[in-house]
Amino acid sequence: MKNPFAKASLKQLEELTQAKTFQTDKDIKILEKMDQLSETCDHCQNYLIAFEKTLDKISDEEGEKQTEAINAYHSLVKKITSHLTKKHKIVKKGYYLSLYMPLGTSLGVVFGLLLFDNLALGIPIGVGLGLAIGSLLDEDAKKKGLTI
Repeated sequence: MKNPFAKASLKQLEELTQAKTFQTDKDIKILEKMDQLSETCDHCQNYLIAFEKTLDKISDEEGEKQTEAINAYHSLVKKITSHLTKKHKIVKKGYYLSLYMPLGTSLGVVFGLLLFDNLALGIPIGVGLGLAIGSLLDEDAKKKGLTI
C-alpha cells in the first residue's frame, strides 16, 4: 500500500482482536481500493484519514465508548462502500446476481402468464435468465477489478 494512512489502518485493523465485530477480509479489500483511488479522489483520501481515526478510537476506548466507536466504524464503512459504488462503480461480490435474479423472476412470471399461459413454465425461464445475466455481469466486474 502506498498511502501511509492505509498502511497504518491496515496494521490497526489486523491488531484488533474482536473478530466477530469486524469483517476483516471485506474491510481490507475496501481499504486496498481506497488506497488505490486516493491518489485521484479527494473523498477517498478523506475517508482513509477518517478510517484511521475511527480505528484509533476503537483501540483507545473501552466499554460503552468503545461500542459507540465500533458503531461509528460500521457507519463509516457503509458510507465508504456507498461512495465506492456511486463514484467508482465498485460493487460487492454477487451484487449483480442479487439484482437480476428477482428481476428475471418477475419477468418470467409476466411472460409465463402472457406468452405461455403457464406460470410454472415462465418462472424457471426468468430465474435462468436472471442467473445468467447476473453471473455474467459479476464475472465481468471481477475481471475488471471492480468488486469488494
